[in-house]
Amino acid sequence: MDYFCRELLISKAFLPTKRYTGAIHAKATERYFVDKFPLFFASESSLPVVTFSFVDPGLLSLDSFETHLLAYASLFSALPKLRFLYIATRPTHIEAAQKLFLGLVNRATNTDPGEEILQYFHLRKLWETKQYGKLSNDDMEFLNRAQKQFNDAPTDIRFYQWWEGRVSSEMIRTEFRDLTPPREVQFDAELVDGQAALFEAHPRTRIAALPAKPVKYRPETTLSPPFGSDFEAHPRQTTEK
Repeated sequence: MDYFCRELLISKAFLPTKRYTGAIHAKATERYFVDKFPLFFASESSLPVVTFSFVDPGLLSLDSFETHLLAYASLFSALPKLRFLYIATRPTHIEAAQKLFLGLVNRATNTDPGEEILQYFHLRKLWETKQYGKLSNDDMEFLNRAQKQFNDAPTDIRFYQWWEGRVSSEMIRTEFRDLTPPREVQFDAELVDGQAALFEAHPRTRIAALPAKPVKYRPETTLSPPFGSDFEAHPRQTTEK
């Protein structure tokens, strides 16, 4: 959590959070990253890039994976570089998981940075001139999020220059588009040895499944023993027992 908030200057509001209510219902405790899936820096990267992961529990659907992605959606949208590792004991859901992941990430990054900063400027001006009646609930939600995202001196300077008419909206739009770096998103899958029970707190009896069709996956191993992959460099047909 410290890395995201202190190093990347991302607000806690963007982190995956779960609220726990105690005996006193008026009080709630917030916990971050409660799923405990591994987070690590990619060793081959020149600059530190966090790799997120998800361990497929071997269920028949991707419902748990979709729930996981939705919990992380805000954080993913705030990162200029994103790496994700899908870990499974069989390739059944890999293609569908990749499609689901990329679909969510692409929806989160469809915003034009130039239009987004201008929307923030307009709403901030309404707030600072106390025209609260013109702000909807959605406007307030966007304004709160944008104030955390654009909390820096250069943006403040540009805001007041824009307000005073010293720079045009088109200049602001172009400047922030040019300053926004291209987004890098990478999805990898890792097949590991062993049964799904290796990842379960309470192992269950494994039910035989139909043979899965071959799926392309990343051949380079990412994990260390005992979960390292002994699959060969070329994908091969997996036979379920």
